[in-house]
This record gives sequence, C-alpha cells and structure tokens, in this order.
Amino acid sequence: MSRSTEELTARFEQLSTAVVFDVLDKLGFHDQAVCSKVKPLDPGMRIAGPAFTIVGRSLNDGSDYGSAAFEMFRAIRPGVVLVMGGAGHSVAGPWGENASISALQAGARGMVTDTGTRDAGPIVDLGFPVFSGYVSPVFMSGRFAIVGHEQPITLAGQTGREVTVSPGDFVIADRDGVVIVPGQLVTAVLAGCEELERIEGEIRKALRNGEERESVYRRLPKFAHLKEIARSSGVARST
Repeated sequence: MSRSTEELTARFEQLSTAVVFDVLDKLGFHDQAVCSKVKPLDPGMRIAGPAFTIVGRSLNDGSDYGSAAFEMFRAIRPGVVLVMGGAGHSVAGPWGENASISALQAGARGMVTDTGTRDAGPIVDLGFPVFSGYVSPVFMSGRFAIVGHEQPITLAGQTGREVTVSPGDFVIADRDGVVIVPGQLVTAVLAGCEELERIEGEIRKALRNGEERESVYRRLPKFAHLKEIARSSGVARST
C-alpha cells in the first residue's frame, strides 16, 4: 500500500459511515450505502481502506472453481478491504476462520460480503473485522464458489438501488453499516467529511451548552462547504 493510500486510510478510519454517507448524498451520490442486513460480527468492528473485489456465485452445475479462490488469495495486497459479492446467495457461509487467517496473513484489513459467514466466534477472537449478510454453519463446498477477483461487483443497497463496487473504491464500515466511496471521489469526499466533522463538533458543543436547536443549525450550516468542494472538484451530480 502506498504512503498516500495509507494516509487516506488512516484519515477515513477517523470518520463515521454516517458522516461519509451525508457528504456523498449532498454531492448527489445517493445510493452508496450497502443494505443494512450486512452487519459486523462484533459491534466494535470497523474498517476503512481500498476495495479488493471478489466475485462469488451459487453453484448448481457441479463445477469446481477451487483454483480461482487460490488465485484470489495470492493476489491480496496489504491494506485492502476485501469485498465479496454473492449474487444473491443465501445458504452457505462462504467466509470462515481459515479464510480470515489467510487474508490476515496477506495484510488485508477486513472483509465485507452480502453472503454469509461461519466460524463467527473464532473470527471475532482473531481480530479480523468481518461484515456479512448472515451467519450460517453450512459449508460452501458444492453450494458456492469464488469465480474471480478485482472486477466490478454489485451489493444490495440500503436505498433500494444496488451499490457498484470497483477495485480501488474506498470502503468505510462501522456499527451503522457500510458505505462505498467511488475511487474518483475519494479526495473530495474526505475533505468534505473532515470539515463536516469539525462543524458537527461545534454543533454538539452548542447543544450541550443549552443553545436552542433551530438557532444552532441556522448559525452552523452543516453542508454549505460542500458547494465549493463540488465546484472545485467537479464531482457533484445533479440532485
């Protein structure tokens, strides 16, 4: 992982998914939150980092894609967040303790998948953050396979539209959920989020000091700074 990516990751780690979503939303990217069924195995888990995408699907033809999974693990780079799309699979737990050990050894920061996890307790004990759509004891063999990696995937979205995840997009995940920042927006969104965090801090301080809510929000507009970020970066969509 390059020094610049390390810095971006460290800064995104200080942000909440709520703040990141708000900035994306105000810039016109309304559908970047992954479906809320995708939850951390432990509430304290959180991840930030560039996406390493994994393509998975249900098996119904007896095919064996074992080599594709081994190739995927060999390709993992330090500092990435693994993101696996399951194309609607909802039976097996394709991600488990051994996979987590291998990913951790390769330097991955964590895993996000809309499919299932098993070995939940050992994974939590391992300290490898995993966010998944469900937990299942069912083994993946003959039921699910990893068929590729580092190509665009889709995950179910919280706003109703699917979320596209491409290699290098930024992933932010915490107890509130998972948000995907498209790669071309990373710098602009990070700047917007850090300023929003500063403003939110002032708002909370004023509220704790007893200032009336309407007065606080009128005096401290939360999103005014995003107009300049959108103008200077050219990233905003029409809303």
